[in-house]
Amino acid sequence: PPPHTHTHTHTAECLSPPSRTDWNGAALSEQTLDFSELDEQTVRYEKLISEYKRVYGRAPEFIARAPGRVNLIGEHIDYEGYSVLPMAISLDTLVAVGTRDEASLHVSNVDHEGHAAGTLPIDPREPVDVDSHSWRNYVHAAYKGVFLHYWRRQQKQRQEKQQEKEQAAGAGAGEEPPAKKAKADDEASAPAAAAAATEPNANPGAGDPAPNASMEVDGGAAAPAVSPAAAPANGDNDDDVAPNENCDDPVLNVACTPEEVEWPSQKGINMVVDGRVPQGSGLSSSSALVCAVSLAVMHAKGMSFTKEEIAEFARECEKYVGTMSGGMDQAISIMGERGFAKLIDFNPVKAFSVPLPIGGTFVIANTIVQSLKAVGGEGKYNLRVLECTLASIVLGLSLGLPKELALELKTLKEVQELMGEKKESPVEVLQEKLHTEEYSKQELEGILGMPLEGFFEDQPEFLRAVAFCDRTGQGYGLYNRALHVYSEADRVSTMCKLCSDESKDKFERIGRVMTASHRSCKTLYNCSSPELDELVQLAISNGAYGARLTGAGWGGCVVAYVSENIKNKFVEEIYRAYYKKKLDEKLIEREQLKNCIFPSKPTAGACIVLFPAEPRLVSK
Repeated sequence: PPPHTHTHTHTAECLSPPSRTDWNGAALSEQTLDFSELDEQTVRYEKLISEYKRVYGRAPEFIARAPGRVNLIGEHIDYEGYSVLPMAISLDTLVAVGTRDEASLHVSNVDHEGHAAGTLPIDPREPVDVDSHSWRNYVHAAYKGVFLHYWRRQQKQRQEKQQEKEQAAGAGAGEEPPAKKAKADDEASAPAAAAAATEPNANPGAGDPAPNASMEVDGGAAAPAVSPAAAPANGDNDDDVAPNENCDDPVLNVACTPEEVEWPSQKGINMVVDGRVPQGSGLSSSSALVCAVSLAVMHAKGMSFTKEEIAEFARECEKYVGTMSGGMDQAISIMGERGFAKLIDFNPVKAFSVPLPIGGTFVIANTIVQSLKAVGGEGKYNLRVLECTLASIVLGLSLGLPKELALELKTLKEVQELMGEKKESPVEVLQEKLHTEEYSKQELEGILGMPLEGFFEDQPEFLRAVAFCDRTGQGYGLYNRALHVYSEADRVSTMCKLCSDESKDKFERIGRVMTASHRSCKTLYNCSSPELDELVQLAISNGAYGARLTGAGWGGCVVAYVSENIKNKFVEEIYRAYYKKKLDEKLIEREQLKNCIFPSKPTAGACIVLFPAEPRLVSK
């Protein structure tokens, strides 16, 4: 926002990147950042800076900020390729950042309880310790994701430059263009290549680090090489091509030859984190942390990416901690805009501003029951992704698709695109093709023609979900999951239209859409909880137009849509009926009540906060 004359003003500058230009702090205009909760935010920033000084002995160089989000409509459909409608909220995560001489990452937290400080490896190829369930895993995953994306992009650019040189040389000599010749050569050698790939000692991909490669760290000392097996299983290697000429990389600060691995040789990073998005609340605390750390690493290393790029690789980051994220949380944290919800499309990521009706407001209420996607995800979040994947394949086969094509399907949206004249009525097709009862493992393996463990052998999250179903005897609810996805995608479209509707009953109609979404999450996707259901019912009983769970579910928050005229009374009534009652019954502690219920308007997305010569807060 432009500068305003409020009582308190932070002297830092906030760099808020344009949507389709490089995120490069030096190229962006500086703006004064002011706060709506001025006194509290002033104290908060001062405490964060003081904590950084206490831990590291000097002031931070900058602060990265990324907000949490509330999803207004569109639950559990982003990973199926459908659009969603979230907004960024005022609760956010801050990361104070500075460089360190040692070649390592040191991470600390202003909340010491349950957030132990620690050191992480500077080599981004090192795997994340997914079994530990530590908060530092998300920091490690973000660091890893930034460098893997940077490396792949640099390698791809060098390959394209080399191809351009070869094409220019070939054209000058009157030869057939190399690109055309290469295509013919590839087609001729495809059978041989396919055969070679089946050999147990087949060569790794061209861009994989050589087994004997080393990395210079800490002033040139050679560190042990990391095997290609240490690279993340979820990353695409299509762009990992080795350069064929020497280069001087401005970020990695090494001369890159085909034998060298382009990982950093420069200084490490110090970080202190202050997260205000309640953990497990369904407001995307993990994605706020991943996005804030991603920006921190980028700025510290002088990297420059577009918003769309950051949203894409930040989604991949959470896969490194064992969560099969769909991309909504990262996209809205990066692309949030003050005053607007965002309709977010995927493949590729795009965000469209949606103005919300004047006169209504969204109130967020926390059940105080944590919903942790990465903990127990094999029986909840990741199992739902698996069920949707299986539903896509079975539905594709039932439509008569060739088996080799159907087995490659990943999302229900892909199947809808193949429904022909019934494309606009996916629910009707679903009702015709799938039975409503749960599918057994034996039935699914008969349809696929192979064991589930073999079919998903390279997807550990799915394998853990299959093992969970084996242990519990649980079947696979393909019909219900697909019915929720198709109907929820339609509700997103309906709500976007209602936001610009001029009819007098649009508030009630928006509320009905939200309540229908909750009913679907509860009965078809089975991701609600008794506490979520109780809060939704209390919200409607106390005058809300509608309410629904938001986030993954199984705990976390609900979002209620209420008239601006009653929001204060509404908050008081919900506090009395839910929180005070549970407090009196000693079911929750008083310390858990901070930010338990609050109205929220859409806020701005992630940014970098730069300090003047001496970081300080001033009063005017």
